[in-house]
Amino acid sequence: MQQVCLTPAQRPTKPRTPAHFDPSPDTKLFARVGGQWRVQLAALTGAPASPAHLRAILSAGAALGADTNLETIPDDLLVTAAMSGATTSMAMLDILDGSCFTRAPCLCCYVAHSAKRAREAATAMQEFCRYFDTDSYVRSRAYARTVAAMLRDLRPEEVAEVKDHVASLNTTPDTIREINGSRLGEAGRASLGLCVVLPSCQPGVLWVYSTPEGRRLLRHLARKKGSPVKVTVASSDPSMAPRFRFRMYAASLVAPALHETALLDTALAWVRARSRR
Repeated sequence: MQQVCLTPAQRPTKPRTPAHFDPSPDTKLFARVGGQWRVQLAALTGAPASPAHLRAILSAGAALGADTNLETIPDDLLVTAAMSGATTSMAMLDILDGSCFTRAPCLCCYVAHSAKRAREAATAMQEFCRYFDTDSYVRSRAYARTVAAMLRDLRPEEVAEVKDHVASLNTTPDTIREINGSRLGEAGRASLGLCVVLPSCQPGVLWVYSTPEGRRLLRHLARKKGSPVKVTVASSDPSMAPRFRFRMYAASLVAPALHETALLDTALAWVRARSRR
């Protein structure tokens, strides 16, 4: 039998992986937008349930307290709280707030540091999704707690938690830092209790978390002449993904020609005047 000798060029070889090759993360959980890997929140959002079905579950569980009238809770609040079960879970938030991401005021703006980091996060998120069940969530006390938090003002410790998060972000404007850090009186005896956020994904919008001072600021913005402002309940909007799903309003400029700096300048002037009282 004649032996055939192959030259090095003829020998079969395995395809080499380029040194710079970085495989993509799970595209069900991440999308490449503008060269950045962003979380696909739709993959973590539960299917919308019937408000009547959700009321029946809350009524059976009696977790909201006897003084809460379930019929007065808005439908969109019930549905949004149910759909955001995964993104309000501490297990998922621990993943998102970990070392894999550059954080932001809203979860839709969280960006993975690299494809490698996105793959690491995807592995943890896949494990979470294997165990998380939306139907079980809406029947748990966690759902009732989320609904309750979206119905009331923030507690002082919740305001402090949101402020600490916003202050830790490099993208937070100085104006927002000053508003959130404002105090009453020249001696600065107590915090003014304001907590505002400027979401980068929504130009011309200011998020104002629900506190007594926050509502006073919103009334001032709504009455301001020359820069008309529309106020909506942002926390009940399923299209928005705040890092903290507490009760929150969105103040947006009605006139598209006005820049968001007009909104911030008006808010800051009011806060400075309030602080001097």
